[in-house]
Amino acid sequence: VGSTATLIFSLGTKDIAAKVMNGLEIALSDKMYEGDCVEFGDGMSGTVLKLGWLETQIRCANELTVSIPNTQLASQRIYNISRINKCQVKQSLRFHYGDIDKLPKVLEDIKTEVRSSCPSVITDGTRAFRAHWRDFKDDYLEVVVDFHFNIRPTGEAYYDNRQRVLLAINRAVRKNGVQFYTTKGTFISIVEESPGEKDK
Repeated sequence: VGSTATLIFSLGTKDIAAKVMNGLEIALSDKMYEGDCVEFGDGMSGTVLKLGWLETQIRCANELTVSIPNTQLASQRIYNISRINKCQVKQSLRFHYGDIDKLPKVLEDIKTEVRSSCPSVITDGTRAFRAHWRDFKDDYLEVVVDFHFNIRPTGEAYYDNRQRVLLAINRAVRKNGVQFYTTKGTFISIVEESPGEKDK
């Protein structure tokens, strides 16, 4: 019994020591601080509530708080979103083959609308600023738009900017009398909302 207890105590102590060392490593690595918005290699993401010696507490988007052992975090990649000063809005759009001749004008108008609606858009060539017809599909034409902005990829500013981009795309499409194609073979157009309206 004594040997078993000693073994259990030794294993337990070893596990705690490993967690403490991992906690110290995380604290000294400058990878994240309390209040940072982070994403881990396994897909877990949220806001860092507490960096402890044994575990780290994360508040997820659904308001659930998750405690993750530091031994688990030590072996993962950590993406600190709070330290990113730029963001990307990339969308795949579908159009009907009957509108193929209108696409060049639609693409130019999309870029014009985004430039005028989003003052933080990057157009100096250091980041992608694209609206390109990418492929022929069986039932539709595939277009990809890819824009980058001097905005953090989190918070209200990010989502407000993303909405402005979508509305700009919709204005350009409607201006040219074109509609979006769906997989069911019907045609839709994005309904324009007021800038402050949010999903409920």
